[in-house]
Amino acid sequence: NVNPTQFLATMQAFLSKRFGALALADTAHADDKTESLLEAGDAMQMEDLAEQQAEYIVGQGIVGQEGQVTAVREAAVQEAENSEGQTVALGTGLLVRNLVYSGTKKLDVYYQAGYSNKPVVFVCHVKGLNKEDMVKKAEWFLNMGYVGVAMNYGTVDDILKSISWFYGEARKYGGDNQRFCLYGYSWGGSNAITAALTGTSTSKVKAAIIVAGALSLHVKEVKSTSPPMLFVHSQDDKTVPFSGSVAVSAELEKYKIPVERLYYKTGGHSPQNVNPTQFLATMQAFLSKRFGALALADTAHADDKTESLLEAGDAMQMEDLAEQQAEYIVGQGIVGQEGQVTAVREAAVQEAENSEGQTVALGTGLLVRNLVYSGTKKLDVYYQAGYSNKPVVFVCHVKGLNKEDMVKKAEWFLNMGYVGVAMNYGTVDDILKSISWFYGEARKYGGDNQRFCLYGYSWGGSNAITAALTGTSTSKVKAAIIVAGALSLHVKEVKSTSPPMLFVHSQDDKTVPFSGSVAVSAELEKYKIPVERLYYKTGGHSPQNVNPTQF
Repeated sequence: NVNPTQFLATMQAFLSKRFGALALADTAHADDKTESLLEAGDAMQMEDLAEQQAEYIVGQGIVGQEGQVTAVREAAVQEAENSEGQTVALGTGLLVRNLVYSGTKKLDVYYQAGYSNKPVVFVCHVKGLNKEDMVKKAEWFLNMGYVGVAMNYGTVDDILKSISWFYGEARKYGGDNQRFCLYGYSWGGSNAITAALTGTSTSKVKAAIIVAGALSLHVKEVKSTSPPMLFVHSQDDKTVPFSGSVAVSAELEKYKIPVERLYYKTGGHSPQNVNPTQFLATMQAFLSKRFGALALADTAHADDKTESLLEAGDAMQMEDLAEQQAEYIVGQGIVGQEGQVTAVREAAVQEAENSEGQTVALGTGLLVRNLVYSGTKKLDVYYQAGYSNKPVVFVCHVKGLNKEDMVKKAEWFLNMGYVGVAMNYGTVDDILKSISWFYGEARKYGGDNQRFCLYGYSWGGSNAITAALTGTSTSKVKAAIIVAGALSLHVKEVKSTSPPMLFVHSQDDKTVPFSGSVAVSAELEKYKIPVERLYYKTGGHSPQNVNPTQF
């Protein structure tokens, strides 16, 4: 819960490495039968578009609490606002204000100390929004492991000049000038796509993310050297017609240029607010495909000089661990508004609670309740209609939390493009039985029984790591995500056939000592098993809340 967005992004990157990046947009709300929607009238004057007041609240449901500008942060940012090149140290990284790239034109750079050869994402300004709004968007990409560049309002020519200027400056801020991406929403998106397709700096742009900004008039700018693009749009957008994204993406595909789409039937001019978790995860997956998955944990808060922290006392009894009341609020700042259990949803879920195998159609997908996998033991499955051969993530139950809490976690993975399985509370043996049972059922729900991953937090994490390392179903588990759940006693369970793992932990965890993750990850590496880490100096027993975007 420390930084839920970071928490989610780190899991997404890990799963993409293990199972391949998913084309989320092609499996969710995309509708390719939309050619009839092409309208000549979308070639509106750009100035008219810019002046329209889209009902858009910057970062609503996306950045969350960790990105909120507090009074302290705002004071620091404002103090530097009129100072050229001044650096502000914020909680998420280093923000350099007002770097002049051409005449009186300025930009801000958001990066982490120690960055080296990171892809760079340019946030193209939306007319009508202030500079701090652009900095917040740059912060999204910082939290994904990239360098974020926020420009003042300007023209397409200004964007091209900023690209050319930063090409020579990128390495000062840990950026890679061979991996530039443009991001733009609305007016900024229209400018971004034009900049990506035309101008002297085009060759420096290797990818573009266009949110509700593509117009059919952009079709004529497409050529064989155009960069790969991700289009995010709603079919009911009255400000920038959806037909623009359809037309431009189709033209790009004629040249065999990689295109990804995240389309929604409804969402108006703010498709990024329909499902913010999916929006961020889709951008992360797109950037990972274009620039390679980043080892976020190895560049952020990881500290490899931790062997001295190994403590014999962490071999505590599991029951004692389970009974401890960690200050953990399920889903706080993680699931966000799109995952919140409303009165309508809760009524539907509760109605199905006592019905075996009943399916509930929710806004995010299909939830099948109470499938019996062994005796009286049950699980829930969360998937999308039309899924086929998707990796499956099993959410191992945390004692002390209810079943609906586990379903919410399964929803995280659904929103990343996976099948989510939420188990009732049980033992390690129950986890293994559920894996064996679902091995034969996975395809009914669009799952791939050759790509199973276990996710567990605290008690659930300890059970998950034991299940991944031991038992008759071990060979079916291809990856595991262990959040504040590894103990040094698990070291003896590691073997050459153990699956790749991601460890998320805080060094100041008093419930499950950090030394466990250090010891188990080191033992896995002795066998040359892929390991990733997301470690924080502080965060207690809720490391997933330190930086949710990175997570």
